[in-house]
Order: sequence, then structure tokens, then C-alpha cells
Amino acid sequence: QLMSFWMKNTFIPLSIAFISKNGSILEIYDMQKQSIKAIHSTRSARYALEVPQGYFKLNKIEVGNTIQL
Repeated sequence: QLMSFWMKNTFIPLSIAFISKNGSILEIYDMQKQSIKAIHSTRSARYALEVPQGYFKLNKIEVGNTIQL
């Protein structure tokens, strides 16, 4: 399904990865703290993973990588 997230009442900046049912990372976005701007997946995803902003880049995690679920 298409997913949508916002950051209202979240006090730290986060990054979000939208992930397929087979564990493939489809999209990664940075989200700003306390923003009410919705971040939408552009592709159907099964999972969303939020981490502190910069985590994906620091760990060289990119779109197309696969995670083990």
C-alpha cells in the first residue's frame, strides 16, 4: 500500500525507509522534527522504518539494498 507519515510532536529529525514485502528498500526520505508536512511513499510498500536522521547515510544503506526481516 502507499504510506504517509508526518512528524507532528516528534522532537528529533528522523529518516524513513519504505520497504517492500521482500525486504528491498524502495525509498528513503529525511523528515524534519515537528513538521506537519506529510511524507508519502510513491510506490506500494509493506513496511516503514524510522531511524535518527543520518543513520542510513552513516551506515551506507541505500535504495535497492535488501534487509533481512
